[in-house]
Amino acid sequence: MKMVSLVVSQTEIISKQVFIVEPVDSKAKPSKAPMNHLKAVCLVRPTPKTLSSLESALKKPKFK
Repeated sequence: MKMVSLVVSQTEIISKQVFIVEPVDSKAKPSKAPMNHLKAVCLVRPTPKTLSSLESALKKPKFK
Protein backbone atom coordinates (compact mmCIF):
# COMPACT_ATOMS: atom_id res chain seq x y z
CA MET A 1 0.00 0.00 0.00
CA LYS A 2 2.97 2.28 0.51
CA MET A 3 3.68 2.08 -3.22
CA VAL A 4 0.14 3.18 -4.10
CA SER A 5 0.15 6.08 -1.64
CA LEU A 6 3.39 7.39 -3.14
CA VAL A 7 1.83 7.58 -6.59
CA VAL A 8 -1.77 8.64 -6.00
CA SER A 9 -3.76 10.34 -3.26
CA GLN A 10 -6.65 8.70 -1.40
CA THR A 11 -9.00 11.28 -2.94
CA GLU A 12 -7.91 10.35 -6.45
CA ILE A 13 -8.26 6.64 -5.67
CA ILE A 14 -11.86 7.16 -4.54
CA SER A 15 -12.64 9.35 -7.56
CA LYS A 16 -11.70 6.36 -9.77
CA GLN A 17 -14.21 4.19 -7.87
CA VAL A 18 -11.52 2.17 -6.09
CA PHE A 19 -12.96 1.20 -2.74
CA ILE A 20 -10.65 -1.39 -1.22
CA VAL A 21 -6.85 -1.32 -1.16
CA GLU A 22 -5.22 -4.11 0.82
CA PRO A 23 -2.03 -6.16 0.81
CA VAL A 24 -2.34 -9.47 -1.03
CA ASP A 25 -0.78 -11.23 1.95
CA SER A 26 -3.15 -9.54 4.38
CA LYS A 27 -3.72 -11.54 7.54
CA ALA A 28 -6.92 -9.61 8.17
CA LYS A 29 -10.05 -11.62 8.87
CA PRO A 30 -11.54 -12.58 5.49
CA SER A 31 -14.91 -11.17 4.57
CA LYS A 32 -17.81 -13.51 5.30
CA ALA A 33 -19.51 -12.65 2.03
CA PRO A 34 -17.79 -12.82 -1.35
CA MET A 35 -17.63 -9.51 -3.18
CA ASN A 36 -18.30 -10.89 -6.66
CA HIS A 37 -19.78 -7.56 -7.75
CA LEU A 38 -16.33 -5.95 -7.42
CA LYS A 39 -13.44 -6.35 -9.83
CA ALA A 40 -9.89 -6.70 -8.58
CA VAL A 41 -6.51 -5.57 -9.83
CA CYS A 42 -3.39 -6.92 -8.17
CA LEU A 43 -0.14 -4.99 -8.16
CA VAL A 44 2.67 -7.12 -6.78
CA ARG A 45 6.43 -7.20 -6.73
CA PRO A 46 7.60 -10.42 -8.39
CA THR A 47 9.08 -12.01 -5.26
CA PRO A 48 8.50 -15.59 -4.12
CA LYS A 49 6.53 -14.38 -1.07
CA THR A 50 4.16 -12.08 -2.98
CA LEU A 51 3.63 -14.57 -5.81
CA SER A 52 2.85 -17.29 -3.29
CA SER A 53 0.40 -14.97 -1.52
CA LEU A 54 -1.25 -14.07 -4.83
CA GLU A 55 -1.56 -17.75 -5.75
CA SER A 56 -3.27 -18.45 -2.42
CA ALA A 57 -5.63 -15.49 -2.87
CA LEU A 58 -6.61 -16.64 -6.36
CA LYS A 59 -7.44 -20.14 -5.12
CA LYS A 60 -10.18 -18.62 -2.92
CA PRO A 61 -11.20 -15.47 -4.82
CA LYS A 62 -13.39 -12.94 -3.06
CA PHE A 63 -13.61 -10.59 -6.05
CA LYS A 64 -14.79 -10.93 -9.65
